[in-house]
Amino acid sequence: MGLVVGAAIGLSVPGASAIDGVVEINQERTLVGGITPGDAAGFPASLTQPGSYRLTGNLEVPSGSDGVTIVADDVTLDLNGFTVRGSNTSSGFGIGKSLAALEGANRVTLRNGNVSGLETAVFLGEQSYAEGLQVRDCGSICVRVGDQSLVVANRIDGGDASFGLVLGNDSAFVRNILVGASPVVELFEAQIGFASGGENRCSASSCTARGERLYYLTVEEVDAQAAPSACFLGFHMASFFEIANFSSVQYFENEFFAESQADAGSGPPALAGWIRTGRPFLAVGQAGSANCGAYSSNSADHQGTVANPARNWAPNGVSSSPWETRTEACNEPQRVWCVQD
Repeated sequence: MGLVVGAAIGLSVPGASAIDGVVEINQERTLVGGITPGDAAGFPASLTQPGSYRLTGNLEVPSGSDGVTIVADDVTLDLNGFTVRGSNTSSGFGIGKSLAALEGANRVTLRNGNVSGLETAVFLGEQSYAEGLQVRDCGSICVRVGDQSLVVANRIDGGDASFGLVLGNDSAFVRNILVGASPVVELFEAQIGFASGGENRCSASSCTARGERLYYLTVEEVDAQAAPSACFLGFHMASFFEIANFSSVQYFENEFFAESQADAGSGPPALAGWIRTGRPFLAVGQAGSANCGAYSSNSADHQGTVANPARNWAPNGVSSSPWETRTEACNEPQRVWCVQD
């Protein structure tokens, strides 16, 4: 009778749920298994059913193991102020998808706790929501979310991780503190497509505190006809007038696809790229008007406009334009200026 009463009042009993219907997870319950159908004994705790879950204690994840694997969609997991802690930053996923279960974990809500000491701390699917997390000591990625997700009011310390925060297409982040590694980039699906939101504070320039649009110059060189498709999803080939004022945009520093130079600092490199002119369909003409037929031609007989931050500065005391432009034959490979949608 005492056992039945204990379960009824929501005491921590292996296999029990709280009286509000929330399934409880802790170290003991994980080692026993059976949290959801198909959940084996030991790590990871596997959530195979939609519903609401809550930690009632810290989870100490063994080296090489995942912490909480979310297989189902439509899961809410409240860490309840507790920590999911790994011991090896070169292996293991903390919460969400795993290498063995890359499907699922869509429309997940994860909030209110700490994740540390794992290769990938948080890995959620599409249309997910992460709030109130403290994430640190990540070997590769601290937080990754799929398309159309929202990341709000977290502290993410990337440390030596490759990426602090990875956002899927059409996702947003607001009121976060990001330090350490490059805070925002989408590498795995070759998509950027995020909205920078506002009120974020970052230690690297790919999170903009004032919500400026990001822009970059491609590493790859292409002919003029290929220029409109050279930018990653979430970015498009820039018009000169979208990026002409350096104070209204911010250069996206990323070693994988954004060109840089040794003395560029946090600004753009003084290198040239194809750029849109805002003019009618013109296959020949002067810089600022010629556009390879709205960048539909790669003919050697046609011309387009390339632009670069000025390399030839005026003498002291004389005003210099920040840009230089010229024409190039449309078949000549050039980098491309890209700006955030």
